[in-house]
Amino acid sequence: MRLMLLRHAKTEKAEGGMSDHARRLNARGKSDAPVIGAYMARHALVPDLVVVSTADRARQTWERVATALSAPPRVVYEDRLYNAGAEGICSWSATTRGCTMRRGG
Repeated sequence: MRLMLLRHAKTEKAEGGMSDHARRLNARGKSDAPVIGAYMARHALVPDLVVVSTADRARQTWERVATALSAPPRVVYEDRLYNAGAEGICSWSATTRGCTMRRGG
């Protein structure tokens, strides 16, 4: 299994009292995300499984990326990915059935 990481598209700045988790895509992010989806489709980079952070901006990004795919894959929303660094993502991936991590070197 190949692991691909996709960061969320461009977001709005946090307003006073807004949680980071609730930040949403801005107009540019909304238009850029389907372009990435089209690139993925054109280059056969469609995953079997998509795991998305529960952050609003991550969900919005994936929803727009998926519109460019002819057969969007199964999606799992995973709270542990929110604000996770590389080690957290690797740790989560290593404990997920069917996922293996191969470190470069």
